[in-house]
Amino acid sequence: MEFMQTRKITISTLSPVHIGCGMDYEPTNYVMDDDCLYPFPWIDEAAFATEEQLKNLLAQAGSIQGLWKIFHSELHLSTMKSLAGRFLPMKSGIKKQQDQRIQQMQFPLIIERTAFDRLTDLPVLPGSGLKGAIRTALLEYLAGKQNFPDAVYASRNKNAQIQEKLMGGSFAGDPMRLLKISDAMLVENCIEPTRILSKQSRHRKDNSVTSVRDATQNFSECVEPFLAEAFYSQLTIMENRNTWLEAGQKRQVRNISFEQIILACNTFYQERLEAHREMLQTTECGAWYEQIMPLVTQAIREKRGFLLRIGKYAGADYLALKQYRRITTKYEKNPTAQTLPISTNRSHDGQNAYPFGWIFVEVDQKENGLATPLQAGLCKLRAKHMDTNLVVQRKHAYLNLQEETQAKLVVQKALVAKKIEESRLYQMTQKAAKLEEVEREAVRQLALTAMTPNHRAIEELRAEIETKLKGGKLKISDVFWGGHIKKLAEQALSGADWSAEEKVALADMLQEWAGKLMALDAKDLRKQLKLTALRGQI
Repeated sequence: MEFMQTRKITISTLSPVHIGCGMDYEPTNYVMDDDCLYPFPWIDEAAFATEEQLKNLLAQAGSIQGLWKIFHSELHLSTMKSLAGRFLPMKSGIKKQQDQRIQQMQFPLIIERTAFDRLTDLPVLPGSGLKGAIRTALLEYLAGKQNFPDAVYASRNKNAQIQEKLMGGSFAGDPMRLLKISDAMLVENCIEPTRILSKQSRHRKDNSVTSVRDATQNFSECVEPFLAEAFYSQLTIMENRNTWLEAGQKRQVRNISFEQIILACNTFYQERLEAHREMLQTTECGAWYEQIMPLVTQAIREKRGFLLRIGKYAGADYLALKQYRRITTKYEKNPTAQTLPISTNRSHDGQNAYPFGWIFVEVDQKENGLATPLQAGLCKLRAKHMDTNLVVQRKHAYLNLQEETQAKLVVQKALVAKKIEESRLYQMTQKAAKLEEVEREAVRQLALTAMTPNHRAIEELRAEIETKLKGGKLKISDVFWGGHIKKLAEQALSGADWSAEEKVALADMLQEWAGKLMALDAKDLRKQLKLTALRGQI
């Protein structure tokens, strides 16, 4: 055996696959429309013309139900959909159920998200999950090969001891440490790889279609069934040539081979798939079984790869050895060995029912560039269950929506930018005018300090008259006429401290400015203020 053997593998989905990742599509982070879910990370203020619009939107909501209604209003739905970088088809009827919950003031649906690559936001099959599924099969394979019915390990809480016995040692000597599987990434040209499906569970003692006694339902994002060569990965096995100490003795770590992995997985999972035939038929999955089983059987017979069941909702009988399986439920207090899961979980797309988690891993999947029988069969099933025209329509509609929304947003932002610029220019003009006025006042004040008291009084009255001009013409009955204009003219005529030049300056100022302010003709103005006398012409 070489020190390191690496095989490129491709993975095809036989049924919907949901890998739990601890993250959900929260009701504040998605909208629904036309049986599609549009997820977005958060409300991006870039999608609104102004930050004020975003603040007003959040302030109006008041609750999650209120926010949901605003999101789906005619005004905002297109904007929220355009925030999503992608969309997910979903089982018909989910939005109707969601709307009913909102109307009844119940908490909106939380959609379980499947494992995904954070860089591309596309689904991924974690290598740890694939390795765990292989490990389960290898454990049972080794248990059968070693004739391992040791009763001392059959008691409760002996899982670790059982695995150490089968694998030939504890963590340091576990041969699974020599097996490396990279995360299986989605191929680039895969169209609509995931869908929101309903997950329905029934207790295994009553799996009939009419049984609702223990029925539960929620919604999960699942990788679509019948995706041929949808994921690619790499499987590496290393040969351990080192020894390790256990109980003072040197021992060699057991090696595993590709052949053992393929044999163990196919033996373990094919047996369980066949054993579930009757159960699958009672849960409306019988049509799926009849379509898939011939393809899987042929692929196994031709040694093209191995069968696995992975992910959430796969069932408890896939997680423990058959000889030592002890499953108890609230319905059965006495533990007994079981061959069926605690509950039967199925996914439903509104038309077809499927079990969860079945995949097929192919090695050397192509010969002369031709698809294998399994791949060709899955492609036919995919085409049969997928409305190609609808897929194209959804894609075009989404792209058009993004273009239209972005175009509208560009116009809105241009208008807002224009208003902001106009406001900025107005403020600059006002600021410049105010600055000019301040400078002019400073010059005037400086000039006032250099004037004689009488010239200063003339200038101060002129400034008051200029201010009064904004209010329109004044009558001679106005207090400003008698108390300021006429009063200063009388003081100049009677005052000995007024020079002839100062009196003329006052007369000139009153003729110009008082003539603008007072509702008098020029002749009456000269007469009332005695301007001729001020000029010394009498």
